[in-house]
Amino acid sequence: MFLVRLILIWPLKAVAPLAYSYLTWQMVQKLTGGTVRVKTTRPPGLLPLLRASVSWGLSEMLRVWMSVECVFFLYYHFKRWQLEGRAANAPMLPPGVPMQHLKRALESVKMIQVGGKYAEPNLVLSRSLPSLAMSRRKLLTPPLSPRNSVQDLQEFLHSQTVDESGIEQLLRDWQVSRSAASSDFCDPICVTDADRAAIETLTDQAETLALKQAETSGWFLKCPERQERWPISRLRELKRGNVDEWVAWAFFNCQVDEVPESRKAETQELTDEIMRWMEVDLEPGYNPEAVAMRLTMDPIPSAHRPLIYYAVTQAIFSQIIHFQLTGMGFGPHWSGTLHYWHRPPTSPPVSDAAATRARAAPIVFCHGIGVNVLPYRPFLNEMLERFPDRSFFLISLPHISMRIKEEVPSNTEMVACLSDMLATWGFPSAHFVGHSFGSLPLAWMARKAPNLVSAMTFMDPVCFLLVKPDVCYNFMYRKPNSPTQLLINYFLAKELYIAHSLSRNFFWHQNQLWPEELPPGPTLVVLSGRDSIVPAHSVRRYLTTYKQRCNLTSLRVLWFPDLGHGEINFGPVGEAACTRIVSEMLSLEAEHPPVSLEAAHPPNEFNSPF
Repeated sequence: MFLVRLILIWPLKAVAPLAYSYLTWQMVQKLTGGTVRVKTTRPPGLLPLLRASVSWGLSEMLRVWMSVECVFFLYYHFKRWQLEGRAANAPMLPPGVPMQHLKRALESVKMIQVGGKYAEPNLVLSRSLPSLAMSRRKLLTPPLSPRNSVQDLQEFLHSQTVDESGIEQLLRDWQVSRSAASSDFCDPICVTDADRAAIETLTDQAETLALKQAETSGWFLKCPERQERWPISRLRELKRGNVDEWVAWAFFNCQVDEVPESRKAETQELTDEIMRWMEVDLEPGYNPEAVAMRLTMDPIPSAHRPLIYYAVTQAIFSQIIHFQLTGMGFGPHWSGTLHYWHRPPTSPPVSDAAATRARAAPIVFCHGIGVNVLPYRPFLNEMLERFPDRSFFLISLPHISMRIKEEVPSNTEMVACLSDMLATWGFPSAHFVGHSFGSLPLAWMARKAPNLVSAMTFMDPVCFLLVKPDVCYNFMYRKPNSPTQLLINYFLAKELYIAHSLSRNFFWHQNQLWPEELPPGPTLVVLSGRDSIVPAHSVRRYLTTYKQRCNLTSLRVLWFPDLGHGEINFGPVGEAACTRIVSEMLSLEAEHPPVSLEAAHPPNEFNSPF
């Protein structure tokens, strides 16, 4: 981390102080008359004149650059103040809808717990608990039997946890501890099948309760640093007012005292539902030591960077992308406010079926936060090689590309632009592919224009379980504790215009995609086991449960246990992952040809298997 700061971060932070120091020194020199110089006669010649001209030119360039950087430093602070003062105006949810969203969110915790039996059956708690107890020399009292209570297992479950910071961390810690103990499996002390079933029910209840309490505490931070989560062990120290604060933000996007009078009773019902669900009766009042994460109301967490930084990201990188994509056969186009690149098929279809496929399902790719499509060259090359008879569209999202761009398109605007783009080229539908933040346009299309979606591929998606605190905390609030996290924190999360896009234009209930909202066509979800942003273990369990309960063969979860967020773009391991992903895309499309919307899974109250 020291080298990252020394080589990449501190030089950028030093530009503004050096600029002001240089101009101050220049001003002092002028005011004091400068140093006395003894004039000496120099022999005439071209070389001395050239040296003097170059020296004068460089000094003038340095003075102009330092002056511009000083002005840009002031502009940054003005723009930050201006952007931070803009209210985040989310659409008001109709009465009753907040409770529906909350019940879906709470229901997902049970689905995550059940998902462990499908995704990792060898690590189920009822199987690994005895060997865990032996390996930790921490025996249950009384010994594991149907006579145990849920409370008997709570202390033991928390002893498996290194970091009490939410559901995702619980799952990752449990996976590590249970994987180590799974080789030493010893059967619980029971003699009948009834006893075994009772023990499994008991452990499920204990695990679910631990996940519920982790879910609630995960939305709160310790004051005053606001960089560490509120631990599960201190959940009962929260007060009812703390939960009210979170509810007012999450469902009404306002302070507690700003909730409309007609909706205050609804707010209390939401708080009561949370307390009943997590089985903890919080005391009235407010604990000032804990503060709720409220993304669209908290200050924008940005850090200054010099103008030369934006000269590189906005001018140089843009030209590199332009030359790369034009060299790959893409051409720039616009659809309303949407800038995109299009490449027609490069090889003629070999059959009528191939021709139909080429016309019906182009590939539409949406990049994530970073430097636009520049890092995705390996994945693009793999797709272009495997889909030569398909058209390609690359969507440009400049507001998340480290550029000076404060206009953020709404979900409705984005869907309209994508729809017009497909209509312009005569395509009735497309296979949408998105990475990280690029999964959000996919979620919007799935909800608002499912008839335009023939297939979907989500890679490291942030749109699933967005109601959970993990993506919000990991990207915007967490204190970096690794070089990768430090790079993401400074260059992405704290870039002013990216931070503005997320802190004032990111509404979870618009961006959250529930699995029952997926179009009926094939869907591939790619997850990385070491993802530092997405709660990959939770999403894997959640979607696996939904897939099993609804018997959906069109939904496939691809798991890379040793990859981190975005690592599909780097190194031989990433290239191998890209090859696997594209192969799965082809396989799913072959197994599940496009179907009509009427063939979608039948709805129930939430289209949920529970």
